[in-house]
Amino acid sequence: MIIQQFVSGIFNSNMYVIRNEVSRKAVVIDPGESDERKLIGYLEKIGVDPAYVILTHEHFDHCAGVNILGRYYNFDLLATGECAEKIKNEKGNLSRYAMEVCLPFGIVHPVSIIDDFQKITIGDFVFCFIKTPGHSAGSMCIQTESCLFSGDTLLETKIPVKLPGGSRQMLESSLQKLNSFLEDSALVYPGHGNCFSYKF
Repeated sequence: MIIQQFVSGIFNSNMYVIRNEVSRKAVVIDPGESDERKLIGYLEKIGVDPAYVILTHEHFDHCAGVNILGRYYNFDLLATGECAEKIKNEKGNLSRYAMEVCLPFGIVHPVSIIDDFQKITIGDFVFCFIKTPGHSAGSMCIQTESCLFSGDTLLETKIPVKLPGGSRQMLESSLQKLNSFLEDSALVYPGHGNCFSYKF
């Protein structure tokens, strides 16, 4: 498994590209880059075609590139039901409140809804989706092999819950859920910051 990290925007949001060593087809997690030239240029540089795009949650800094990708590639977009509803408009994805860094937008790409603990085989990899509301109503984590792509559910810094749809109580419940699901230490790929080992 090859995992490549692309950092974008003033919030230093992480996009991840996952692929094997031989195929151009890739899974893209959280394309938050709103600059078309930077986003497409990066994917062309590393030589991949997104087959799946997965959103860990609905905030604009994690999904602003979806419409751009849709003009260049054919892919399946995966998200929780709550996330799918909120990305449709600028209020739900919060881009309305960040006009100094991002033009308000709504996602027009069709979304395949992910259920809690659903597993999907993509190429050589099995992805398990775990709904983890707390940072936002539509948050989820994605587990494959020993890796956990956590969005903003797990960060090395304090996890913000004061944005619309956030809940400290729900976050604590989600962290307990992860603790019971993951048997051992996981390599966490967060929505912001560097990869880190987390012992549950």
